[in-house]
Amino acid sequence: MIPSAATSSNRAVLDASAIFLAKAEESLAGAESEFVSGCYNNCANRCYYACFQAAIAALQQAGIRARGGQWGHDFVQAQFIGQLINRRRLYPPSCGVSSFVI
Repeated sequence: MIPSAATSSNRAVLDASAIFLAKAEESLAGAESEFVSGCYNNCANRCYYACFQAAIAALQQAGIRARGGQWGHDFVQAQFIGQLINRRRLYPPSCGVSSFVI
């Protein structure tokens, strides 16, 4: 059986979101390492990027695409809060702005 275009497209989205989720997990591991080392600014940086990359994965899974192929920080924050929290209610409000502000 030949997969339909929709199935291939869905698989591509899942693959892309899995890549960003893996990046988020790596950033979180880096944050933990920096924390243990007492490098708190680097820890905060890695925490921010873990949230940012996980938000991109969530947006991709929800069918939201980057503007012009680039995931800008303002776009990701606005879409995650506006679409996934406020409109679709896929995540609680506690996952909102405070997740992006360090």
